[in-house]
Amino acid sequence: MFWFYLPAWVRPGDRKLRDLVMDSAQHCLGQSAECRRLVHLARSEAEAHALKNLSRTWLGLAGQIDRYNALMREQRRGGQSFSAEGSGEQGLP
Repeated sequence: MFWFYLPAWVRPGDRKLRDLVMDSAQHCLGQSAECRRLVHLARSEAEAHALKNLSRTWLGLAGQIDRYNALMREQRRGGQSFSAEGSGEQGLP
């Protein structure tokens, strides 16, 4: 499960929260693209391999953020709430 920490000034449902999370997904996509660009400049096969792995990781993180956004939109529409206690998930680290 993807967890991220937000500044104390951001409250759930706040437009700033939505913008921050959406910007985070875009940031991850940008980082992935940068890693792919750097693969062609790598000085060794190991460096190229590490950059490819980083690119995939950034893409995965962007996907998790997008899924989180979709879940939050769905919960807002349906008025559902989430309880970590009943989910089988551990709490925040």
